[in-house]
Amino acid sequence: MTQPQERSVYQANSETLQVLQQARDQAYTTCKQQVNQTVRVQLLNGMSYEGVIVNVDPYNVYLRVNPYTPNTRFFYGPNDLILTLSLYVLLVITLLA
Repeated sequence: MTQPQERSVYQANSETLQVLQQARDQAYTTCKQQVNQTVRVQLLNGMSYEGVIVNVDPYNVYLRVNPYTPNTRFFYGPNDLILTLSLYVLLVITLLA
């Protein structure tokens, strides 16, 4: 049986890759500094969420949100509703008092 041939249909150029990695690293550092803080997060697609940053890893930030936030997909933890957001899609993080 022969293997199907692969054909790339998109490949980011090196400059784009560098900019994306720098943005992710900056978002990661910022989110780490704001763990346990109440924030508003705005995404590239215009959606925004308010909640508490409960964790961050090199690719995602985990936001405890109000369970009544509409149109949201959640990971259900023991007592919390946690929204997982990719660091690549963060546009603005606002610290709420």
